[in-house]
Amino acid sequence: MKKILLTVIMSLILIQISFAASPADITVLDVQMPKEVSLGDEFDILISLNSKKELSGFEFEFSIPSNSRDKYEIISVTDNAELRTLAGQFYETKYTKSSVKNWFILTEEPITGNHHILTVKVKTLHPGTFQLNFKSTGADTEGNEVPITQVSKEITVSGNLNSEDSKSENAISRFINYILSFFFGG
Repeated sequence: MKKILLTVIMSLILIQISFAASPADITVLDVQMPKEVSLGDEFDILISLNSKKELSGFEFEFSIPSNSRDKYEIISVTDNAELRTLAGQFYETKYTKSSVKNWFILTEEPITGNHHILTVKVKTLHPGTFQLNFKSTGADTEGNEVPITQVSKEITVSGNLNSEDSKSENAISRFINYILSFFFGG
């Protein structure tokens, strides 16, 4: 009898756990970007949101870590014009060379399904492998927090700081130094 009771209790616990982790409850932040780029390249980071729950609010942030701000920079951000129209005055996108923030509140109709949020254009400035972290949170129609998966992506920037551009600059510098030393000694 104790074994049957224990089995029933364990079954109920497992059923609750499986319902708690149901895919219907998960809102996913989808980040699409290349895994490898070359030094000096510009590339796009596509940010989308896929939610099976109704969302009336959303907040997104991407910041380049302070120790990597000389490695790459944000050039431009294009947001979703349709969402901007739906949210009206309750929509904002701000960006600098090192961060992007986007938020909106929908007062009329919530959204569900897959929605493109932003396209972030980034330029690489230094070779290496870097970790990029994207944070977001959502709110349902009652104002309750809707958990959204957090995303970390790694990107490798290949190349050499002594590229053709810097070689030509070095050649010009050598030529100027040669002329200066010819006329002024040295």
